[in-house]
Amino acid sequence: MIRERFTTTGEVDLDISCSSGTVTIERSATDDVVEVEIDTKHPDGWTITQSGCCIEVGYSKSGWGRGGNARIRVTAPAGCNAKVATASADVVLRVDTARTDLKTASGDVRVDSAHSLTVKTASGDVTAGDVANDFTVSTASGDVAVGTVFGELVITTASGDARIARAAGRARFSTASGDVRVERFEGTSFTANAMSGDITIGVPTGRNVDFDAKTLSGRVEYPEPRPAGSEAPVGEPVWVSLVAKSVSGDIRLRRAE
Repeated sequence: MIRERFTTTGEVDLDISCSSGTVTIERSATDDVVEVEIDTKHPDGWTITQSGCCIEVGYSKSGWGRGGNARIRVTAPAGCNAKVATASADVVLRVDTARTDLKTASGDVRVDSAHSLTVKTASGDVTAGDVANDFTVSTASGDVAVGTVFGELVITTASGDARIARAAGRARFSTASGDVRVERFEGTSFTANAMSGDITIGVPTGRNVDFDAKTLSGRVEYPEPRPAGSEAPVGEPVWVSLVAKSVSGDIRLRRAE
């Protein structure tokens, strides 16, 4: 077991790399301390360095190999920046992060909350809570599940499904066979392109929707008309542009109450 403790001032930058195992970042008890623990069978190959507010953790010997396998646990102040690169390690962030850049081949990613988040993975699943600004994901076969994204949302998948609880900004999706589902879209511009995947969009009542839906062999479904006598929306109308295109998948527009 390797243990290191660092005192920092200002915004903390974490730069972590490993081949396999797990990387967990949690909130520290104080705002000026970063602690690193590495559980590994090859402690002599690991380096932990500090340069100002930047803490770097990595396996220093040539090639990752088995020596790069480890369980890494870091405690850091909320608002830290995190950059993590792995081959097959799972990544778990239990601290509110600022700029967050995660890359993994087959490891799963779980993020509680972040200011901005970029994830690139081949087959790992991505799960995130709230993202205060932009969220960009690129995955081959991994699924994506997100709570609320307040900034721009960009998701590119091959066969992975994407499910978003709430999107408040611009949203763009591109998928081959994965399904796209946005429970509540509060932005003004939505674009989704799929080959065989289904596309489902929920829009709050009271929006004026410009809906461009095209599918060759799938179906296009619209919400039921608003009941007669229901109250009209108050205030200026909000216009929403929705573009959804699929070759064989279904396209569904739903009313999100």
